[in-house]
Amino acid sequence: MMTKGDGFSRTKSKIEESGGENIDLLKQRILDLEKEVSKKDDLFNKFVENQNEVIFSVNTRGDFTYLNPAIERMTGYKVEEVIGKSYTQYIYPEDLPGLQRDLEKTIQGIHNPYMFRIIDKGGNIKYVHTSSKPIFEKGELVGISGVMVDIQKLKQVEKKLKSEKDKVRQYLDVAGIIILVADRDLKISLANKKASECTGIKKDEINGRNLIETFVPEKEKDHVRQICKNLLDRKINEKHCEFNLLDYRGNLRNYIWNFSYFSDENENIEGIILAGEDITNQKKTEETLIKARLLAESSNRTKSEFIANMSHELRTPLNSVIGFTDVVLTERHGLLNEKQKRYMTNVSKNGHHLLDLINNLLDISRIETCKMEMKVQKVEFVPFMKEIREKIKHMEAKRGAIINFTIENEKDIMYVDTDKIEEIIYNLVDNAFKFTPKGKTITVKSALNPLEL
Repeated sequence: MMTKGDGFSRTKSKIEESGGENIDLLKQRILDLEKEVSKKDDLFNKFVENQNEVIFSVNTRGDFTYLNPAIERMTGYKVEEVIGKSYTQYIYPEDLPGLQRDLEKTIQGIHNPYMFRIIDKGGNIKYVHTSSKPIFEKGELVGISGVMVDIQKLKQVEKKLKSEKDKVRQYLDVAGIIILVADRDLKISLANKKASECTGIKKDEINGRNLIETFVPEKEKDHVRQICKNLLDRKINEKHCEFNLLDYRGNLRNYIWNFSYFSDENENIEGIILAGEDITNQKKTEETLIKARLLAESSNRTKSEFIANMSHELRTPLNSVIGFTDVVLTERHGLLNEKQKRYMTNVSKNGHHLLDLINNLLDISRIETCKMEMKVQKVEFVPFMKEIREKIKHMEAKRGAIINFTIENEKDIMYVDTDKIEEIIYNLVDNAFKFTPKGKTITVKSALNPLEL
């Protein structure tokens, strides 16, 4: 028979056995969790240690309390050489005050990434960029942790870009034209030296001003504003126009302007480029040339009128002289002795020569005024050319050269102004005599093809 005491003992024993098993399970669970935490700690440590960026922490005194191995790649210092030392001894002296101000902002909770220079183990100066946050324990500041990135290559690229930008500015300043760059709101972001010289405004003071209000005359503003709008809306790719610019001396200068736009890498239009060339002197030259042309035309008309009037006044008495001389030479009213006949022949010959000169003057005047008339007629080529050949053959004896005049075609017909053709050939041969030594031959070859003589 089982008593109450025996049952209690057995129950207690079972509870103890059961409790022991739960404790063992709990201990095992704790061990598993510790292993898992340790594993994650190892992974985290490996992650941190393999970072290219320097991960650090400093205490309130500014001494380093943690650094990952990246510090050696960046500065040449091993971790153990830096731990426990103040960060200030590695900062470029000129940058230390600014860095300390930025750290104060960080402690105040203001996220403020900052850039400064450090001095590596070899004494080289490097640019770094840092982002950090304050560390608090139980509400009290115990330090700062952050990430530091080497931006030396970036600074080198920036330096190179700045150098290239400076070169571009120098090129723009050398240019003899005004060059302006404005954003979509037409605020000027770049102006070259010529723009400053023409307006009397310093380059830095031009930047930020409105393009239209600064450079465009009142009466042209709406027109130029519409051009800029069309460019920014891609309605046109470029535009040329003229408008004046009042320089710093108060003189109005003529400019021809070229407008274009520029885009970003996504082909979004960012603004416009404006280039203005001073054409004031060119305009003045054009005006002078126009005045000179008008004066020359007026003088030419006056000359033509004078030649026409004088020719008429000269031809009338000259024709009378030639006519009466020719009548005397006919000897119908009395015989002439040899001396008289020679004199009268000279008068007639020189009179005809003078008449030819006057007619030539009239021809030149007609040509200049585009009033020369062509008297085209149908003639047989060969007889016409033979007649001309006979007329110029008599020049051989007087001029000393020999003329070799050949005619190739036989029965061709041509439509020409015979007087003009005869005059042209005569003048060409006369000119050839001037430059041909005595006894030498002048060759005149005449031929007719479907297009020309």
